[in-house]
Amino acid sequence: MSRISLTVHPSDNVSTLLDFQTDERTTRDGLLLRESIPFGHKVARQEIAEGQAVIKYGVAIGKATKTIQSGFLSKFRRFLASENSSVLFCANSSENSQFHSRKLLLNACICS
Repeated sequence: MSRISLTVHPSDNVSTLLDFQTDERTTRDGLLLRESIPFGHKVARQEIAEGQAVIKYGVAIGKATKTIQSGFLSKFRRFLASENSSVLFCANSSENSQFHSRKLLLNACICS
């Protein structure tokens, strides 16, 4: 069975995975997943070059700090949030402090 992913806007270059089937390597819309990606995390739908905008909900939520290949997890440490966007993400306390030191604007942080 394929993974369930959510892509909100046609210009999005990331999708959010909405199931716990981490052993599955394709999404229902045909995207090949190149690594195990947990529920709720973003996957790159196409290559996102270093410095390119990470787009979700049709808006830039950040810029890639290095190239993210299609099908790989788009971890928040692989991109810096845009100062004009709000980011909701899951982080442990050490990662959370790293982001605060980069002065990112956050609406909420859900700690695991």
